[in-house]
Amino acid sequence: MLADIPLFCIGLLAFAIFTFFLVMKRVNLYVYCPSSSSVVLFKISPFPRLVIYLYSSSLLAFTAAIFDLSQILAQVRPNADKGAVPRPVSVSGLIITREIGHALSFGFRFIFFWTFVARRPRGEPPPIPPEDRDKEYNPREHSHSASWQRWGILGITLKWVLLVASISIPILQIVWRDVPGLNQFGGVYTAEATLEIVVSALFILKLLLNVSLSPLTPRWRSLRSYAAPLLALLISSGLGIGNLIYCE
Repeated sequence: MLADIPLFCIGLLAFAIFTFFLVMKRVNLYVYCPSSSSVVLFKISPFPRLVIYLYSSSLLAFTAAIFDLSQILAQVRPNADKGAVPRPVSVSGLIITREIGHALSFGFRFIFFWTFVARRPRGEPPPIPPEDRDKEYNPREHSHSASWQRWGILGITLKWVLLVASISIPILQIVWRDVPGLNQFGGVYTAEATLEIVVSALFILKLLLNVSLSPLTPRWRSLRSYAAPLLALLISSGLGIGNLIYCE
């Protein structure tokens, strides 16, 4: 239960922030439009996808913590003389749902970082607009510092490889968490932890490269906008390293 406390705090904080943005009219709500036959539930500015990924990760972690608490309470019955005693009850459904929620929460978090590392540092001027471009395209002049296009074929390839790796992390977690025979320290667990370390390290390297290529001066201005994500990625790498050491 102690391990679920941070997840409850993150979920409640996410709900509070979302409510604050809603009250401050930073979230625009839309309804069904018969003429276009389309529905848009909500639009969050200024970075809709980033916010959606982050809120989804927090909500899934919060939901997984609720299922974890539910399976604990389902296995315990109060007794006036002996206190709380375990009772035989099947909670496999709650446990599987909890593990899937935890895994998907990790996935949305890595998708958030994958999207974030392609955003230019706050305060950096936008690249040259289309009407001012030369006839020949120059990635260093027509792309911002965080764009994958600045690195050519290597950058585009690395971009999609990291996306596939970010999606593979929750899939591998679901496998070793819920598949019978694999829900133990083994090859799948080691592969997932190693992949988490490598992806986190590459995201850290990408953020540092963004800072080095940014035209903002002094450098601490661009580094300041990346401070919180860098700390989160360092913690993520540390968790992956700890999991590998514990597995060994």
